[in-house]
Amino acid sequence: MNLNTNPSTPVAVCAVGLLAAFFMPWVQIFGVGVSGYNLGQLGSYGTYAWIIPIVAGTALCLSFVDLDNRAIGAIAGIIPLGAILYALVRVGLEGGIEAMKVALELAWQAFSIGAWLTIIFSSAIIVVAVVQAPTDSRESQAS
Repeated sequence: MNLNTNPSTPVAVCAVGLLAAFFMPWVQIFGVGVSGYNLGQLGSYGTYAWIIPIVAGTALCLSFVDLDNRAIGAIAGIIPLGAILYALVRVGLEGGIEAMKVALELAWQAFSIGAWLTIIFSSAIIVVAVVQAPTDSRESQAS
């Protein structure tokens, strides 16, 4: 099996989407939007939010220098989804299954465009990083 080591344009596009979503409001608290940028300024666990644009930016930079960006792109997608899953599991462990259900209902209402775009682009970047585009049959016969 030949793995394509060229940079993936869809990974780069999703990385740009993750970068843009980082600066958009993720949640609404008392009518005020809180973005990933704001979370990064809170300290403690909030500083971990900065990992998202750093890894997404790295995937984008690898695209510009014509290097394979798929692995770092997949990591850029796994990080935010893993953080959301970790938060839900932690709520479930501390408060039980009922607390997790309430947390999911509240998240559904409190999430803003930035959170939804982060979830969408994270899922998409994992898919496009793992799935390879089909190659032309003439190209594969020539090799």
